[in-house]
Amino acid sequence: MMNCIKKVTRTEYIQLRVTKEEKQQIFANANGNTSMWLRAVALSPNTCHAKARYKIFKQDPALIRHVALIGNNINQIARHINSVKKSGSLVDLVAVQAQLVLMNSQLSTLIQQTP
Repeated sequence: MMNCIKKVTRTEYIQLRVTKEEKQQIFANANGNTSMWLRAVALSPNTCHAKARYKIFKQDPALIRHVALIGNNINQIARHINSVKKSGSLVDLVAVQAQLVLMNSQLSTLIQQTP
């Protein structure tokens, strides 16, 4: 008995620009097969959990933009700390941690206030 599964030949491609952090997050979410995961998410949008979460906050795009900017700043801080540590310089980790705790608290307050 022969296998009756027909192989699909894909001849088209879509190019997408992302940041390094977004690329890493996509690869992490894909869990090994990025093409298959992206295809599944894009072709079945009603089953995508990320889209459902986005709809909750879609009412306030300014809030989403500001939270994204805060996340970007946190990534820059982490990148700077890692580069300073690699160079052998001292970093005041206690002060940095205190600022991160403060930002986390402020973000939690914003999230609780969002309808």
